[in-house]
Amino acid sequence: FIGQELAKALLKRETLSGHKIEKLVLFDIVERETALSKDARVEVVQGNISNAATVNTVLETDKPLTVFHLSSIMSGQGEQDFDLAHSVNLTGTLNVINNLRNRSDTPKIVFTSTCAVFGPQETVSNETRLLPQTTYGCTKACCELLLNDYTRKGFLDARIARLPTVIVRPGKPNAAASSFCSGLFREPLQGVDVEIPVPLDTKVFLIGYPSVIGNLIELHELPVEKFTFDRTAILPGFTQTVSEMVESLKKVHAEVMPKKPLGKIIVKVDPQIHKIVASWLTNGECANAKRLELQQSDLPEAIIKQFIIDFL
Repeated sequence: FIGQELAKALLKRETLSGHKIEKLVLFDIVERETALSKDARVEVVQGNISNAATVNTVLETDKPLTVFHLSSIMSGQGEQDFDLAHSVNLTGTLNVINNLRNRSDTPKIVFTSTCAVFGPQETVSNETRLLPQTTYGCTKACCELLLNDYTRKGFLDARIARLPTVIVRPGKPNAAASSFCSGLFREPLQGVDVEIPVPLDTKVFLIGYPSVIGNLIELHELPVEKFTFDRTAILPGFTQTVSEMVESLKKVHAEVMPKKPLGKIIVKVDPQIHKIVASWLTNGECANAKRLELQQSDLPEAIIKQFIIDFL
């Protein structure tokens, strides 16, 4: 989802760092139908990021190269399949950055990490010790360290975005433990009942998808002088309880689509998912993001309205 929306934005802007976007490769494990393939600049490639030979083929070019690396096995699925999480999140990232290391230039890579690297700490900053309590968070923390080191060595130019939970994702629920945060809005707006696997007083650190897209591009475009030895930035989000999220949904529904029935929201706590969500931070101090002048996320009501315009 983020990849598709990012691709749309890149095609619309037509340039990156002063270079015309002549080719945009969309690389994924599954074959996806996308309207973007109608654009002559777009090439859709199906393959496994865990396969080094495949990655090398995808990245083969003698022209200036930029990588937006979004691929990941998320929290819930990562807890169920440890080996897969390591294969995709860690080995896959190594395949990408080792390819970039062997180029004659110093390519940029924008990497999406996660606030799950911090573990169950209420308020964190970029200086907070990393204590991930999921395999997803652990592998992302490993990748952050590798990217910082590859940058230090001059192999590449990494920019790392630590994402809060992104809302509102369209389509079907995914295997992430945070999937309910989008489902809470998405399903009821379509008249479908939804079960929420955590208590209503659960706090979640959130960010709207439009600001994620804008900030990933902005991170890429920033001059290298803006960065220190630490290439990470917690993207600016906000904290709400599930109960507050529900109230935001009801307010937007009454304002924008009052004649359409709103699906029911049913709390049915899943101990495994609740345990994972409880291991996440609930507030992030975004000093690096502010210093880099990254954009603050809209609040839920604006995000929900934009989701309705974009996807419903």
